[in-house]
Amino acid sequence: MPLQIEFINLSGGCEKSTFLITLPTSLGMSFSIITNWPAHKIGIIRWRSVFVIAFFNILSDVLNLNGLLYAGSAIFTVIYSSVTVYNAIFAHIILNKHLHIFQWCGVLIVTLGLALTSLGTSNDGKDVFFGICLILVGSMTHSSTYIMSEISLVRTESPIAPQLLCTLLGSIQSIVIICWQIYYTMIRR
Repeated sequence: MPLQIEFINLSGGCEKSTFLITLPTSLGMSFSIITNWPAHKIGIIRWRSVFVIAFFNILSDVLNLNGLLYAGSAIFTVIYSSVTVYNAIFAHIILNKHLHIFQWCGVLIVTLGLALTSLGTSNDGKDVFFGICLILVGSMTHSSTYIMSEISLVRTESPIAPQLLCTLLGSIQSIVIICWQIYYTMIRR
């Protein structure tokens, strides 16, 4: 995905302010309930939690997309891999999960492996430092959606099915993107 977005951006087809590049992912998420239709009847939807997770998911998409466009795909891929590290840290702190030493080693190996792939790459972004900052914050924000999703799906009474949560999040994000197109992007044309 980062390479495709970078290609579209370099071809002049990715204006940052439209956020259209995130719409296919959001629409795809919206239809995830199809994979397990009976799941829509499972549990109680806690709308406040759903909207909080959706807000953080949208925020992380905005930060990461802009970070990708500023820093370039090579740097984005390496820094975005920090989601794994943040997930492990947040799960340990917030969810009180204790990871085995081999799990921490796995996190370290994945992160180092991705970092090594960036050696010798060129900076194809226009403001690399700003992009790196956006990606770091976006990665932390994205990681927090995983933690909030686990709380919503596992640690609450009568949780909804994962497919329903994914559908709700994708639908909310799609609506926000479409509204953004109508009320911001189209007006500025």
